[in-house]
Amino acid sequence: MTDYYELLGFAIANLGISAREFWRMTMREYAAAHKAWLRMNGFDEAAPQQMSRDEMAELANL
Repeated sequence: MTDYYELLGFAIANLGISAREFWRMTMREYAAAHKAWLRMNGFDEAAPQQMSRDEMAELANL
C-alpha cells in the first residue's frame, strides 16, 4: 500500500510541488520527478551508493 502522505511530504519539501499539483499527478509523473531529483542530487542508478553502517542503523531505527 502506498503511503501518499509520505510521498506528498517529499514532493512539497524536495521537489517544490504544491499539494494541489501533487494530487493531480499520476504515479508515473511522480516517479519521473523523483528520479530526476535523485539524479540531480548525485544518486546514480548505474553506480548505486553503499550505505554506511551508521546510515543502516539509522534506517533500522525508523
